[in-house]
Amino acid sequence: GGTTVNTTGGQASGRVDKDTALIVGGVLAVVGLFGDKLIGTKTEREIGKSAAKAALQKYPVYRGDPRVQQYVQGVVDRLAANRERKDVQYEIKVVESNEINAFAVPGGYMFITTGALKAMKSEAELAGVLGHEMAHIEKRHGIKSLQNQLVGMGIAIAALGSTESQEVQAAGAVALGLALKGCSRGHESEADSDGCRLAAKAGYDPRGLTSFLQTVKQQERPGVELLSDHPETAKRIKAINKQIDQEKLLTVQMDQGVDRYNQQVYWLRRGY
Repeated sequence: GGTTVNTTGGQASGRVDKDTALIVGGVLAVVGLFGDKLIGTKTEREIGKSAAKAALQKYPVYRGDPRVQQYVQGVVDRLAANRERKDVQYEIKVVESNEINAFAVPGGYMFITTGALKAMKSEAELAGVLGHEMAHIEKRHGIKSLQNQLVGMGIAIAALGSTESQEVQAAGAVALGLALKGCSRGHESEADSDGCRLAAKAGYDPRGLTSFLQTVKQQERPGVELLSDHPETAKRIKAINKQIDQEKLLTVQMDQGVDRYNQQVYWLRRGY
């Protein structure tokens, strides 16, 4: 499932273009007839692969310090050790963009911008954001949203085979559009909650996500949400802090990783 972390640029870039709508055959409307079970893991992966390919046409891969990509994937691997979905392998790409953003598409594909990495202050913040994105895939949010968007693809979905098929490419394009636009408020709240737990289970300070959201909040104009489907950032922060307290997720030895993070993104911050 794909989503932004409610940062920048999601709304305009999330709109599905006319070509995609034509490929799908004008099928962009709501349908709940097919349920969540129709798209299995194999097909989810194929759709995700197509969406990931489209994402990399929009956002070029970061080609600077190769250690940055390795480092971010290492944090993903640490989080994924506690995943529920053993049928998914999580991989992330660092992409070039000044937007402060991260998003995920079905099948385990995740993306984070260089703008987001520059804005973060610790590995705990990175883990909080990546945990949020991972939670969307764990809960199949993107697949559920996709199935609610694709009318007339019932037969095509059942027949999906390779990444090359027109149906898969169309589904992938729509999945990417949904990821950039953001999920429903309910899905966002669930991803905040589950992502927070994933970070805590991996030994990270679970306040990392709220710390990063504070940075995001400072960039928001008063009274204006960056994405209408996202809960207001202040409400998200309050809900996460309440959860941390209620579930006693914060223990003495939680990892912040400030120095480690600063060391790893040193050259990235300097324009390499």
